[in-house]
Amino acid sequence: MPKNQQQQSPIAEIDLKDVHQLYDNFSYEDGEIYFADNITSIPNLSNIPNLSNILKVNFIVFVFVLDGELFIAIDGKRHHARKNDALLITGGAIISGYDHSADFRCMIVAVSRDFGRHIIGRRLFSAVEHLREHPVISFSDDEVQLMVKYYDLITFKISHTNIECGSLTIQSLVRCYATDLLAGIDSHAQYPDGVALRQGDKLYRRFIFMLSDEHTRPRSVAAFAEELCVTPKYLTAVCRARSGKTAGAIIADSTIATIKHYLLYSDLTIKEIAVSLGFSNLSFFGKYVKKHLGMSPTEYRRKHTS
Repeated sequence: MPKNQQQQSPIAEIDLKDVHQLYDNFSYEDGEIYFADNITSIPNLSNIPNLSNILKVNFIVFVFVLDGELFIAIDGKRHHARKNDALLITGGAIISGYDHSADFRCMIVAVSRDFGRHIIGRRLFSAVEHLREHPVISFSDDEVQLMVKYYDLITFKISHTNIECGSLTIQSLVRCYATDLLAGIDSHAQYPDGVALRQGDKLYRRFIFMLSDEHTRPRSVAAFAEELCVTPKYLTAVCRARSGKTAGAIIADSTIATIKHYLLYSDLTIKEIAVSLGFSNLSFFGKYVKKHLGMSPTEYRRKHTS
């Protein structure tokens, strides 16, 4: 259930697992991705028990406007999305109000931050602050048609149960959709040049970039700090100030996100995953996964890919 940050605060937080309370007609969901079409409106948050009209979204949301207009306030600023526009709501954004025209139609894809970390390129990741300020991207007719075709194909495969189709096939298609969508956003977004950043911001971004590099193996806080030419204590202080998490917690989150990605979307064996991520032995890898995911790597893969 969504939980209030503080009892006296009007701001509520919602995680990806809570989206069924907002909209119960998703055509595909697997805990990492929610995919919906034929949406004609966005639900009224005030109709949902224990959830206020001021909402912090702890996942990534893409809204494709097919017809009509959408008016939405994100992080205190109002935005206007029209037909063929894609609206990007980044993780941690505050939604404080919205409205739409009578002919409004949209399609929605919601993905977890972990999943987003694996499909968002460095250039787009580095512009997160800019996209928070300018979250509406206009797409061409051809680009919108491509997105709709993805929807049609995935919906067809889901609805035609007589055609043998494993969950990994659906996940791969949705991942392709999300990748193409992000590529389109990246190609249209106008990023500012020479934005001045404080030293702490630069350090935090460099640390996150290092973590987002798919070739970077899990390392200790001390190892990252040494490469960044700072002390582990300072790196942790910077991370806590900008994310509310320690450097160690962020590294663990990134490591688990990578492990989940390999377990769900690769054909590597458990041993091959452990070796590729630099774990000293299979036993330690299994204990690490069970500590963070509550089950063994084999159990997690079987549960989420069967």
